Amino acid sequence: MIHQLPIFVVLPGKKSPARRSLKLGWVCDFDDENHQFLILFGDEKPPLYATPEAPSEPFQLMGEPNKKNAKVLVRRGQQRFRFQVMSKYGYKCAVCDIRHPELLKAAHICGMAERGSDDWRNGIPLCATHHEAFDCHLFGIHPHSGAILCKPGVHSK
Repeated sequence: MIHQLPIFVVLPGKKSPARRSLKLGWVCDFDDENHQFLILFGDEKPPLYATPEAPSEPFQLMGEPNKKNAKVLVRRGQQRFRFQVMSKYGYKCAVCDIRHPELLKAAHICGMAERGSDDWRNGIPLCATHHEAFDCHLFGIHPHSGAILCKPGVHSK
């Protein structure tokens, strides 16, 4: 089935909340079961592609890289924040038993978008999966007891 339906996304302005920016995207595919769309952004229609149910061509594990340069904002003090959080709490996820340093992140309890500080007491060591779940508000941490509070419908073991 060919989709490529145009969609316009309105984003908040970068310099002023009163101004908005507009991005053109193209709905290229959808998954009804998981309630998601594949939207590719750009001024031109993306080339058609098909995702066959049973691929007729053999699977290719290796291929040419498809990259472009992008600007990434880096917050000052992130290395110090991580070092202090890990030195105070140790290299162990606060939720599960993962202890591998490369799989752990220093998560902000009160996020930087909410003007949270880089004070180590505003941090907690989380594995990458639990950090993502925490940022998606699937669970929280009670400020006094330290108990993990799951969002309704999300179950802990």
